Amino acid sequence: MSAFVRPTRPADVPGIHALIQGVFDEYGLTFDPYGFDTHLLNPGEYFRTRGGEFWVVEDVDGRIVATAGLRMGPEVALPSAAVHRSAVAPAVDAARLEHAYRKPRPAELKSLYVAPRLRRKGWGRRLVSLAIEHARKADCTHFVAWSDSLFTAAHALYRSMGFTQIGRRLLHDADNSIEIGFELALAPPDAE
Repeated sequence: MSAFVRPTRPADVPGIHALIQGVFDEYGLTFDPYGFDTHLLNPGEYFRTRGGEFWVVEDVDGRIVATAGLRMGPEVALPSAAVHRSAVAPAVDAARLEHAYRKPRPAELKSLYVAPRLRRKGWGRRLVSLAIEHARKADCTHFVAWSDSLFTAAHALYRSMGFTQIGRRLLHDADNSIEIGFELALAPPDAE
């Protein structure tokens, strides 16, 4: 399939929502763009004002078939330690999580979604690599990705790219989802 990656535009929002709704339906999850997921009402503005970017993969028919967002800086913060120590997500190393988020200049991957027909074709890896390179050029020292516990293919992708698991967290979304956290140390662009 022919497709290309580009920064999002406001006109992409309906296509972004359709893609994510389809993925959430596939896993029995609730997509809530007017509540928990408000960052996806205007993802370009949301991510760019947080030092990052939001990318889409557009196919030849103009459909949005994959997405990824990157945010950097002070808003990338450690969630409440109480959430991490909850009985729902006991396998958390709170000290390691705290250390990961106290490093200078963190970056976080958000909203990595790929349409089923494009999975296992390298689009997820391409988007993660693009976000990592963007963060590296912005002098970020580490890169964090949180992924729903159901998205095991994404977890395998992160591990294959050198990420290490840093813990779990409970979200207070409509599904009380549990996410698994991954971290990657970033070398400066000139160190490679």
